[in-house]
Amino acid sequence: NGQPWMGQDFVVSGHSQGGHAAMWTGIESRKPWAQAVSLNLKGVAAAAPATDINKIMEMQWEGLPGWVLGPEIIATYAFQSAAMNNFARTYNVLSPTGMEQLANVAPLCTTQAGAAAEPFVAQGLNFLKDPATAQTEYAAWADILAQQTPVSEQGLANSYPSDLPFLMLSGTADNVVVAQLNAAMQQSFCAVRDGQPGRPMRAFWDPVLPGVLTPPLSSFVGGVADT
Repeated sequence: NGQPWMGQDFVVSGHSQGGHAAMWTGIESRKPWAQAVSLNLKGVAAAAPATDINKIMEMQWEGLPGWVLGPEIIATYAFQSAAMNNFARTYNVLSPTGMEQLANVAPLCTTQAGAAAEPFVAQGLNFLKDPATAQTEYAAWADILAQQTPVSEQGLANSYPSDLPFLMLSGTADNVVVAQLNAAMQQSFCAVRDGQPGRPMRAFWDPVLPGVLTPPLSSFVGGVADT
C-alpha cells in the first residue's frame, strides 16, 4: 500500500557506553518480556564497548578519564531513584573536589567535561577517590557494577545469549576503554565450556590512539579473531 513497514528482525550497534547498551539489548532480548513483543534480534555489534565496569573504575579513577567517565557513571546510577541516590551518598566514591564540581560537570558532554577538567588535572585533583584508600565505598558498589557486566556463563541475569552473533571492534591502544578488558571478555566468550563451543563472536582489533595499554598478542590474530 506504499506505507513504510518495519520488520520484526533487527540488529543493534553502539560505541563505548552505547556498545555496552547494545550488548545489554542482546541480554534482554531473551527475557520473557522481550520475547512477548515478537521482535527478533539477529545480532549485536559493539565498538569499544564498556565491559567490566568495576575494572574500568579501578584503572581509570584518576586523571582526565576519571573526570570524563566518572560523572557519567554517577548520572547513570545515583540520579535514577531516591534509593540509589541515598546509596551513592552513603558509599560516596567522589573526592572532595569531585563533590564540589559535580553539579558543573554532570550536564556536560564528554569533550566538554574533558575541557572543564583540565585545570583540575593539572593540579593533580581527581574526580574520584583512590580505590586503595576508599575500599569500603568501592566494595559496596562492586556487586551493582558486576551485575552490569555481560558474561558468557549462562543462567545469570547478565548472561549474553549463547546463540546470538556478536561483533566487537576494539583498539589495541585504546587507553580510555582499556583494551585488555575487552580482550579478556573476548577470551571468556570464545572459551569452550562444558564441552560446548563459545559464543558466536567475531572481533576486529585495530590500533587507535597512541598508548601502551595493549592486550596480549594471543588475543588477536591478523586483526581478526573468531570464536
